[in-house]
Amino acid sequence: MSQPIGDAIVDRATLAAVLGVSEIVIMQWEAEGMPTVAAADPRPVWTPPKNWVVNRVEVAKHLGVHPDSVSRLVAQSGLDAALVKPGGHGKAMTFDLRRVCQWDLERKAPGITASFAKDDAAAQTFVRLLVESLPETANEEQPAPAPTPRRTRRAR
Repeated sequence: MSQPIGDAIVDRATLAAVLGVSEIVIMQWEAEGMPTVAAADPRPVWTPPKNWVVNRVEVAKHLGVHPDSVSRLVAQSGLDAALVKPGGHGKAMTFDLRRVCQWDLERKAPGITASFAKDDAAAQTFVRLLVESLPETANEEQPAPAPTPRRTRRAR
């Protein structure tokens, strides 16, 4: 079972996955003054569950609600968008934790994920334009590497 983030540190790649943006956006936010964690921070680094798949009880822990409330949120409040497998007939519901976190953010701050998507699109466009402006060097013929020198045996 995965552990809730709690007081742990989330690395840049994991944060990007949770928020649904690229790491470029996270770096941009850091440059704009978003708080970052010092490398020497003693808190443990949070690792996401394998394939980001969690069950209803784990979703309840991450959201801070009772597991029955998760079922209600799936049925009435749009959390079904995070379902990987609906469960039923003795099988557990499984969720994508990234989508659960994005759903929770959108519930707490409507429009925030759309803002993230705009930031991500702008960052991707910037990187594409930057790469296109670089000089072409891949098509130029590169000299063949020199053969490695062979050792010769001395006659005895």
